[in-house]
Formats: sequence, C-alpha cells, structure tokens
Amino acid sequence: MEKRVLTVFVALIIVGIAAVSYSVLYRLNIQIVGVEIPKPTTSHTHYLLYDFLALGSFTFYYPANESTTLNLRFSNDQGYMMTKSVAFTYSIDDQAKVVSFSLPPYASTHYSIDLLAGQVLHGYLSVSDSLVNDIFFSLTTTTYTQSISYSFTLVNSGYSNGFAVVELRSDGYSVWTGKYYLNAGETSINNKTVTLPGRETHNFELVVAQLGR
Repeated sequence: MEKRVLTVFVALIIVGIAAVSYSVLYRLNIQIVGVEIPKPTTSHTHYLLYDFLALGSFTFYYPANESTTLNLRFSNDQGYMMTKSVAFTYSIDDQAKVVSFSLPPYASTHYSIDLLAGQVLHGYLSVSDSLVNDIFFSLTTTTYTQSISYSFTLVNSGYSNGFAVVELRSDGYSVWTGKYYLNAGETSINNKTVTLPGRETHNFELVVAQLGR
C-alpha cells in the first residue's frame, strides 16, 4: 500500500515538473520599454458663422460639439455713423452675463468666449441710443486639435510567440489601440501619431492591455 502511495506521489511530482517546464517553455512576456510621449502640438481652425450688419436686436445660439472659442467682433464702421450703445447678453449652462459698451464712429471691439464640448451658448444683442441702431457683427469659431506623436519599443522576453494589444490612454481612457505580433526574443520599435479634439491638458500613458497567442 505504501509503495503504491509513493508511486502516485512520484508521478504527481513528475507531472508538476512537466507542467512547470511547459509553462516556462511557452511563457509569453511582452513588455513596453523606451516610451517617449512629448508635449502635444496644438493647432486650430477658424470658421465664420455670422458676418452682417445687424439692426436693432437679434438672438442666436451655438451648440459646441467640441471645445471651441467663439470670437465676436462689434464694429461701428458701417451703416449709420453715430455713437451707439451695445448690450450683449449671453448664457452658458444657465449662467447669464451681460457685456455693455459704447461704440463711437469707426470704433470696434472684440470679445471671446470659451465653450467646452456639450455646452450651448444663447446670445442676445441689442443696439440703442442712435437714430439708426445698426452695428456690424461677426462671429467666428475657433476649434482646436492636439497632435500627439509618441514612440515605444515592445520586447518579447518570453519563450513563446504571441501578440500584445497596446493602448494609449488619456486620463485613463483609451484613445488609441494597436495589436502587435512578436516572436520569442523579438523587439519592435514603433512610432505613432494620434490627433485629439480640444486643447486641454491630459495625462497620457501606454499600457499592454492584452496578451495572447
């Protein structure tokens, strides 16, 4: 009986050693090294929404699908040339503000408003204190994009061929995914560029999200 138990115990040891040997032999270990993520390059695009001679008052709104700067220009260099009083009222997320000023002949002023993605601006403009209450008004949007050029090296220090799914994460959210196949002992040097909307500051990191064969 003892001999049989000993035989079973030895067999289990042999199976365990074989399993460990197999695991080591076919171990997949792909890691990211040499990560370089420089500061993003920001660019912008202008788009003209309004450009006309306004008379009296008018209302408008603008929904921002992405972070945007609204550039407003009020000018008294066209139409009836007298000093005019301008009141510009706008609201964002139920927070209202009023900007009031006077414009003598040939004078102009500018005003900028930053909107985040999903915000909506409601605006109301009125002109008064003149025989003819007209004002030249233009509205231009400026949208921003960030270009992130980064590099990294993948190293398969294991004993098995396989793949790694790599993610670039911005503030913890995936903004880019790539799948790379590497043989055992192989190294892969990679350079990528990703464009994101907006100009806000983010924390970027590269991670191995998945390994497989």
